Amino acid sequence: MRARTRAEIAPLVRDLPVPAPPDSAPASRDAAPVASSGWVGTAAGWLVAAAAVVAIGLGVASADSVSIFSSSTVTPAPGEDITVFSVFGSTEVVVPEGSAADNGAIAIFGSAECQQACTGAADADDVEVDGFVLFGSVEITGG
Repeated sequence: MRARTRAEIAPLVRDLPVPAPPDSAPASRDAAPVASSGWVGTAAGWLVAAAAVVAIGLGVASADSVSIFSSSTVTPAPGEDITVFSVFGSTEVVVPEGSAADNGAIAIFGSAECQQACTGAADADDVEVDGFVLFGSVEITGG
């Protein structure tokens, strides 16, 4: 780790195989291929772009809960419609006692779960949960 010259490194790499000579003359620096970050970097770029497009389309600025690489909890009033947006995060929606929920959240590579809170009878006190989940989760509890 403290080597400053190639001569100081030579004893450390003496037993490594010597690379084969190239078949042709080396390409000029201008013709060298651009290094890419591979499929992981490309996929991550596409996911961020998709999340941005969805965020704009859903109007994240008007969402009741936004969780990006974080978690949040929201408690709506009876009969309230809420919008959640979760990317690489989690949101818990706590439905008021005596109310039921209607789960309209869309999940892609994530989950939008509503077990007991969504089993009540439909009435005016229902909480409507809409939104978008990408690599995250929305859990609707209470009721």
